Amino acid sequence: MTQTKGKLDPGAFSDVDAAGETSHFVAYLDHAATALKDFRRAGDELLGLQPGDRVLDVGCGTGDTIAQLAGMVAPHGRAIGVDASEAMVAEARKRAARSGLPTEFRTSDAHRLDFPDSQFDACTAERLFIHLADPAQALAEMVRVVKPGGRIVVRESDLDMIAIGAADRPTSRAIGTLFADSVRNGWIGRQLFNLFRSANLADVAIHPQTLIIREFGVFNAILPLEDTARNAIAAGRITAEAGSGWIADLRNRDASGHFFACGLAFIASGRKPAV
Repeated sequence: MTQTKGKLDPGAFSDVDAAGETSHFVAYLDHAATALKDFRRAGDELLGLQPGDRVLDVGCGTGDTIAQLAGMVAPHGRAIGVDASEAMVAEARKRAARSGLPTEFRTSDAHRLDFPDSQFDACTAERLFIHLADPAQALAEMVRVVKPGGRIVVRESDLDMIAIGAADRPTSRAIGTLFADSVRNGWIGRQLFNLFRSANLADVAIHPQTLIIREFGVFNAILPLEDTARNAIAAGRITAEAGSGWIADLRNRDASGHFFACGLAFIASGRKPAV
């Protein structure tokens, strides 16, 4: 899929700079950061950071996670964020400029991190593997740059595990499947355990997290329901009547206080074995 003006194609996160206009990506990440704050906090706690540690966030986006991590390792530690997108790194640097926190941002490919071995006390990634060409290679790189005994934490959704309260089941299934297939790795959440075990990490654990949203507007901002319904119509998955009826049903539920949606995400944690 391609990025069109005014709309966000989630699959375009695989190459943000190639999409041209990036304001939609930034707005999406800002909405998601608010909705996923508890999810993020749970992952940060699993990193086990201490003041003075060096921590790496791979796929840092606008740098919101880095700000939290920097506060945990300050004043003598350092939180470094890398992203493949030059636009995202520029935005992250701009936001961090006045914080006074020990942060640093660089452009880097998650599959080939530009750091020597064993540089960090911990390494994390959030909603990154879902867009990568080779998640196993990216995890191997995260393990490589972490010191022996260091922690690895990866946070990912599973897009086929989204439940939306709606009357029309066939349309809900068609739209949900299309959305899950709009990114490279829509099933990455359920694959994290195998990835971590295959990377020979110690103390591997999976921590499921539920995200419940009771407002159509909030959910539509982080999971573009209306755009996905339009895409499903264009692809012949559903009729125009079914798509418009489905959205109308959700808006009516929202107006009456009955809108409900729930997503399931997973946090995988592990430790690089000591030498």
